Amino acid sequence: MVKGKEGIAKKKDFLILFGALIIIGFIVFVLAAWEPSLVSPVAIGNYSTSLKFICNTSIENPVNASLMYNATGGPTTLILMTVYNTSANQSGFQNDSVNLLGLSDGANYNFTCLISNQTGTNAYSTLTNVSMVTIDNTPPNVTYYGIANGDYVNGTITLSASVIDTISGVRAVYYNITDSTGARLNWTNASTDGSGYYNTSINTTDFANGVYNITIIANDSYLTTLKVANGTLFSNLNNSETISITIDNTAPTATHTCTPNTTVGMVVTCTCSGSDATAGVNYTYDGTTASGNTGIVEKITTTAAGTFSRTCTVRDRAGNSASAIASYAISNPVSGTTGGTTTTSPTTSIVTAATITPTSPVTISNFASGSGVTEIQIEVSETATNVQVTVQNYETTAPSAVSSSLTTAYKYLKVDAQNLANKLSKATMKIQVEKTWVSGQGTVKEDVALFKYDTTASQWNELTTTYASEDDNYYYYTVELSSFSYFVIATKGAVISEGEAPTGEEEQLPTAAGLPIWAWVAIGLVVLVIIIGGGVALGKKKKK
Repeated sequence: MVKGKEGIAKKKDFLILFGALIIIGFIVFVLAAWEPSLVSPVAIGNYSTSLKFICNTSIENPVNASLMYNATGGPTTLILMTVYNTSANQSGFQNDSVNLLGLSDGANYNFTCLISNQTGTNAYSTLTNVSMVTIDNTPPNVTYYGIANGDYVNGTITLSASVIDTISGVRAVYYNITDSTGARLNWTNASTDGSGYYNTSINTTDFANGVYNITIIANDSYLTTLKVANGTLFSNLNNSETISITIDNTAPTATHTCTPNTTVGMVVTCTCSGSDATAGVNYTYDGTTASGNTGIVEKITTTAAGTFSRTCTVRDRAGNSASAIASYAISNPVSGTTGGTTTTSPTTSIVTAATITPTSPVTISNFASGSGVTEIQIEVSETATNVQVTVQNYETTAPSAVSSSLTTAYKYLKVDAQNLANKLSKATMKIQVEKTWVSGQGTVKEDVALFKYDTTASQWNELTTTYASEDDNYYYYTVELSSFSYFVIATKGAVISEGEAPTGEEEQLPTAAGLPIWAWVAIGLVVLVIIIGGGVALGKKKKK
């Protein structure tokens, strides 16, 4: 009997235990069915400024859903915000913009969802639904390398930038290229070299010449959604850094001229310049001289006959270049005979002054070596522009335009000025004379003078000539002029060459039988004296 009672007692205990287990299982099942599901924020997420809160539940008649948080490792007991129901038995609660500005930048937080119903029952999301997120309000640090703001580029270029984010790391970097109107022309995903630099190559020939903006879009979110097709970027955070560049794949225009074609010893002026409509010119080089964007003007003193060429190279700011070739011909002076008189074609030297004002006299130089003139200082009474001074050197042969020549002539010159008219108030001309010529004349440097030809009186007039200086080979003199004409450098007191009538002096008396009249007058006087003397002698004889 005792054993039978013990068996019945054991059965009762088993039934009680089994029933308890069923009740506990039912309670667990119900609680599990009520557990909220935290959809957003998601675990291991990176957020800044705000986030989207989504919590779903199956609990009956939920009143509200609260987003609760705390620092990593601590209980999620602080409520960040609460969403209330808008209908009975609402299964989902959502807020698209939960403010995160009160949370610490760079910190990690645990988030969970708390659901409360009308009966006062609370339901929490379990640990499997707890989201650990990082708050990141600091944008990536972006620094351009290589191409800089304001650069001029051509061909294929490499865009490079350093992108660093110490909190969340860098998710993606894009280069966005727009034109001056803001229209997007290129959207390129940059690749990283593993050291924090993001690079991409752009072929600028795919673009028209002009100004473009390049924007770096750097994203630090691990939850970024990118729509690359249309260049739209959705992310929790990105940073933009923009530079402006000018694309120019067209070569500049080079211009090179050399004038005039002249004779040996004269000066040729070569002008090298360039233009570029997009990038502008920043370099010119004519084979001898280099300069910036202002061009080059070079004076070349010729030393040999022949045809010569020079090359001018022009480069724009983008690196495009172009060249132009200029040629000039140099000949030897030509001699000939006219009317039995030997004439020599003069060597010509032309120098131009852009502007001369009354307050700023201009000294013109760079005349041909050996021309006899080294410089001319011009003073004007009113402003003159593009004044062109020409010096012609006839050497020792008088030009045909003058009617007489001087003995001891060193050089005959003709000096003329265009675009000066009656504006000249004074010119100071500096001449040079070879020392060997002076010594060859058996004279000294103080006896050298410049003579000017008076075309009205047809005569040479000696000018006040002042010794200025000397070097190893030349004496230098200055002469003040009020006008230009023909000149001759000679010794002081030079006379008209033998066989030439002194022009502008009194005419000589007529001659007969090859003798001048004064000779015949002298002969007549002698004859008269003889006759008178003879008459006197005859008278004395008769008296005797």
